[in-house]
Amino acid sequence: MRRPHPGPGRRQRAAAVLLVVACLGTAVPPVAAEATAPYAPPVEAPVSDPFREPASPYAAGNRGLDYETAPGTEVRAAAPGEVTFAGQVGGGLHVVVLHPDGLRTSYSFLAAVAVRRGQVVGRGEVVGTSGASVHFGARAGERYVDPALLLRGGPVEIHLIPIEDRAPKPVATERRWLQKTLARSGALADAAGAVAAWLADRSAGAAVATARRRLVGPVLVARALAEARRGFRELADDQEGCTPAAAPPPPRPPERRIVVLVAGYGSSGAAAEVLDVDTAALGYDDADRVQFSYAGGRVPGVGSLTGVPTAGYGPADSMGDLREAGERLRSLLAGIADAHPGVAVDVVAHSQGGIVARAALAEPVAGLPVERLVTLGSPHRGAPLATLARQLGLVDGDSVLADGVTGATGGGVEPAAPAVAQLAEGSSLLESLARRPPGPEVAVTSIAASGDLVVPALSSTLAGATNVLVPVGGLTGHAELPGSSEAARELALVLTGAGPTCTTTAVLAAGTATAAAIAAVEHGAGGLAGPTVRLVDDVAVAVAGVLAAVGG
Repeated sequence: MRRPHPGPGRRQRAAAVLLVVACLGTAVPPVAAEATAPYAPPVEAPVSDPFREPASPYAAGNRGLDYETAPGTEVRAAAPGEVTFAGQVGGGLHVVVLHPDGLRTSYSFLAAVAVRRGQVVGRGEVVGTSGASVHFGARAGERYVDPALLLRGGPVEIHLIPIEDRAPKPVATERRWLQKTLARSGALADAAGAVAAWLADRSAGAAVATARRRLVGPVLVARALAEARRGFRELADDQEGCTPAAAPPPPRPPERRIVVLVAGYGSSGAAAEVLDVDTAALGYDDADRVQFSYAGGRVPGVGSLTGVPTAGYGPADSMGDLREAGERLRSLLAGIADAHPGVAVDVVAHSQGGIVARAALAEPVAGLPVERLVTLGSPHRGAPLATLARQLGLVDGDSVLADGVTGATGGGVEPAAPAVAQLAEGSSLLESLARRPPGPEVAVTSIAASGDLVVPALSSTLAGATNVLVPVGGLTGHAELPGSSEAARELALVLTGAGPTCTTTAVLAAGTATAAAIAAVEHGAGGLAGPTVRLVDDVAVAVAGVLAAVGG
């Protein structure tokens, strides 16, 4: 059976137009785009860095105008249009507005965003507020133009904007186009090589040193300091009623309890770091040790709890929709309640598993016996590396780089999987969970490793939980956290109702500073997603190695 011939693509249409023009013996004049209303500057402030056309797609330059602003300055739409993007890219906040003439203007490195995607704005309407500077860009599809030409009120000579580019694009596409505009702009240009080197060697020491030398511009410094202050306050507040470091954990009450272990991204029933938790030392009977299966039920061979179905699972099962995983975990917990009435249940979850557990407990279910939830290295505020994967286009499914990551890991890491997008900062899942915390009957504790490179410790803090920082780090710190002696002590304290280990102010400050530095480097890398990073031959393998560490 013959397949229907697809309609002509953009390239074929362009070729046909050129052929007609050649036959007519005429030249194609550049198309002049004029705004339906005059474009106005987004802020009343001096330009600190004008538009500078890069010599090549990968050369330094400035693809827009940088304004020097007083923090809190209102940033306004340059012309009427529709908001096609409003959110975070690479640690900064950005807004993109599509105008009736097909041009897009962007407002970058905002302190706050005042609009949402799909909102129609008028000329001069506030789209956000500024920090110390604002980057103003203009694009015709993917091609950037000098915004100063728009502001002078004259026509801008641009290539014909395809009809399909005159409409809002999916969020991933709008984000990717914005990244191309930012990739070689201002201070970001000087950081490209540093980010590529960090991705290649994956060294914590190199990452921090690189951040100091090349990446720590005003935006990253301000963010890192704010994150460190926030994290320090949250962790210090949870030190009230702490247990002296020299004091052993109190003995656990003798009543029977069941522990449910929830693993993370890329795990399987046979390979999961959460299984390194020494449940016997914590006082659980081996029969009452349950590993959640992402395929539903419990994993066979881990404990011998009766009354609930068993099913093995592989890495692909752990990469699916986390909402569905939460529903399966809730069904498992309900089955335990039916089969073992009156027996209390503790949930211990590692990495992504903490998000799955929160999804399971976000919907109130009568009779669920869960009294404690302990998460280990879970990205409650989102994982910067998942955000980076999204910004590199790895989550789109048709990315060459994504194919490279999948191939480099033999399919063990699938960056286009739903779980990766849901773990990115600001995802709809994380936002919904923030609005629906577990009920007051569940005591939540979040244990984070100060040197975790996969989920920076400050990404693990959770409002309403007891937040604990332990001195674990290094390239394998994320994977080693569940089996570490430091986490074992904190688990023992939690399960007996005692406060976390007392930590001195100096140690707490050092730990939060380290975590903030790691997050700053990863957010800086996100801001450079685009062609520059793709120039490095081993980036696919480097990203695959970092993402693979999320497993378990």
